[in-house]
Order: sequence, then structure tokens, then C-alpha cells
Amino acid sequence: MSLVRVFIPTTEGPVAIERITREPAAQSAICVKRTTRVLPISAAYDAFVRAPSGVIEREFGPWDVSGPRGAFRLDVSGPITDGESWQLGVFIAHALAAENRLAGPDDEVAEALWITGALDSDLGVGAVGHVAEKLHASADLIDQHIKEGTALRFFVPDTNLKSMTAREDIESTAVTSAKDIQRHLNLLDEADAPASVIPAPPIPANAAPEPQSGNGLRTLFTVLGISILVAGAGAFIYFDQQPIKTVPPIVVKEKSAPEPVKAAQVKPAPKAAPKVVVAKPVTAKVKPAPAHVPTLKVYELRAAAGSSCAAIQFSDAKPVKRALGPVSGDQLADSNVAGLCGLEFEVAVGPEDRFVSAAVNLTRGRFVRNRLPETLKGNLATKGNLRWRAHVPKRLKRPVRYNISVSISKTPISGLAAQTQTLTARHRILP
Repeated sequence: MSLVRVFIPTTEGPVAIERITREPAAQSAICVKRTTRVLPISAAYDAFVRAPSGVIEREFGPWDVSGPRGAFRLDVSGPITDGESWQLGVFIAHALAAENRLAGPDDEVAEALWITGALDSDLGVGAVGHVAEKLHASADLIDQHIKEGTALRFFVPDTNLKSMTAREDIESTAVTSAKDIQRHLNLLDEADAPASVIPAPPIPANAAPEPQSGNGLRTLFTVLGISILVAGAGAFIYFDQQPIKTVPPIVVKEKSAPEPVKAAQVKPAPKAAPKVVVAKPVTAKVKPAPAHVPTLKVYELRAAAGSSCAAIQFSDAKPVKRALGPVSGDQLADSNVAGLCGLEFEVAVGPEDRFVSAAVNLTRGRFVRNRLPETLKGNLATKGNLRWRAHVPKRLKRPVRYNISVSISKTPISGLAAQTQTLTARHRILP
């Protein structure tokens, strides 16, 4: 059975899907290179997997209840930041994994697939952005496959096909449905044939004939009507010939006048004592306090008037803090490096002890200082609000891009633990 490798193109370069496994966890997650680093798009991946919002459980389930249950862990070779262009490739990877044909990082493959596209609930493929940039970022991968002689096939939404004309040495296939790629890989069976080609079931030989209509019904109704008329006429003649019995007259006898009835003396009933109404005690209902929902916040740190970034970094001077709000999903508003001393991250764990594991993943650029406290490494119980800071360089030649992933659990965190809640945020610092 031939193995197939799946690449998800990004503007930073192609990312290979290395493995998909079932995990006894509360949520599905995407991790990098089989580590505990959870990508921010894991929440979107979990929704893509689960019914009724997602398509993976619907198309490839139900699974054997005696095996691992819960969620999926999908390992990739690099970060995938945002958007929906990963959906089509992830769906095909699940289809290959269901047939044990998804190639790992060290496997020899018969072919590799470069797939981009959004996917709807009906498995229709939608257009995505930055296809030309993703193709340009895949130049090394394309040259490598040409040199090695390994087939690398490109699948894009039909509306994005024009963006693939920059490379004349590749052949791209436009798709409108995920099943177009499944047919190419021979992953569809007879059950996926269109309903129009399924023959109608034959009629059994001993089936009862259909009821007659037309003249046959009219004849039946005519015979029934004549029978009713004949029976009615016979009954009338029979009763008309029977003798009528003579009834004797009724004699009314006179009755003597009744004796007068003496009125009985009725004693008045004793008056009942008035009832005393005792008010029932009212017990006040105490509403339970709402459950605490953990939150993740990011603040800009800037110097106050008369202060400086150096005083904030080295002298513990109090900075001016400004909270960054989301603009779309977990994407925070951009920051400008001018006058920016650093960032402060705050996790509101809540009043009960929890285990917290945090990771700041830089996809471009660097921080000057970014040391996590021991309470954010997943092995110490903590509660309340946890804070840590990262300082930024004074000058930037290109934007700094990073994402934060915070996992919170009732038990020590090791890998993907069950009942783990994940908070994510993405942010850019512009020059």
C-alpha cells in the first residue's frame, strides 16, 4: 500500500502533517514535531473535528468504542498560524490516516500532495488568500522533489488556479470538492456513488396486486347499492303486515289531600372560632457563585513621563499599561515598537488550585527577555493571577510575530492531558 505525504502551504513555507493519533483528551490539538507545543489554531481544529460543527467525525466515524476515545492529536513539522486554508489538507490527511496511508517524516513515499483550501460542511472547497506567496515560499520543496524525481502534486480551489501560473514547471489541479482528491487517491468506495445510479429494488413475485380503478370500482358500487335497496324494501313489507296490539286506557285514581307537614325546629349551629393564620418562614435562596472562567490578557508596557524603558527593565519603575483587545478570534491588535518597552502577560487562573503550562512561540523576530516562572511549567499547583514580562528590542527591521498557548488542568500537565483548557492569543509588533 503506497504512502502519501501531505503538505499544508503557508506564507512562511510548507508544513508537513507527520502523524494523526487518537487521544483520551477533552479537546483535539495540533502540536509541533511531537512536542507539547500546542498551536493556537487547535481550537479551530477541534471544531473542525467534532460533530455537528465539523466533518471529521461525520465522515470517518464512528470509531471502535473499545479503542482510544476522546480527541485527535495532529503533529506537524512547523507552525500554522491562522486562517482556514489548512482545512482541505487536514481532511485529506485524515482520509489517508484512516487507510494507514499517511506518511511519517522518515517514510518513503510514492507521491506528495501540496494542498490548500477551505472546506464547508458539504465538503465543498472554498477560495483562500495568499496562494502566490505560499507557492513562492515552497520553492525549495519544489526544487527538492524535482531533483529527487518524487511526484509532487498541487491541489488548489478552482478560483485560485490563476495564482499558480508563476511556476511553469509544475502542474496544478483545480478542485471544487474534497472528493476530487479522494478519487485521485482511490479513497472512495461504492457507497460514495451518486444516488442517481443506485437501481430501484425489484418487486417480489408474491407481492399483492395493486387495487383496480375506473370501471371495476363503479360496477362494485352499483351492486352494493342495489343490494341495500332490496333489503330495505323487504324489511318495510314485513313490518307493515304485523298486527297492532290494543293498549288498555289508563285510569287515574283520586288521592286524598295530604296531611300538613309540621316545620321542624332547627337549632342554629355554633359559631366557629376565627382561624389564626401563621405566616410560614421564608427561606432566602442563595444563588451559587458563577464558575470562574480562566482568561489570558496581554498588555503593552510604555514609559511614563519622566521615565524610560531602561528604568522599567532594570529599576522596577512602574510602567504605563494598556490592554490589547482582540480584533478577530484570538488575533490581538497590532502594536508599534515606537516607545514600546515590553509586554506583560496575565493568566487569571481562578480561586482554586490548578496546573498551568504556558508557551510563547516566536514565528518571526525575538524578545530581549522572556523567562517563564516555574508556576507556568505545568508541574506546580497555583491559583489567582499569574504574570510575566517580555522586553522588546529598541529597533526592529521587520515585524515580530508570536503566539501564546496556555493550558490549564486540575492535574499535572504532561502532553495532552484530559480535561485541559487551552487559551491562545496571537500578536504582532510592527517597526
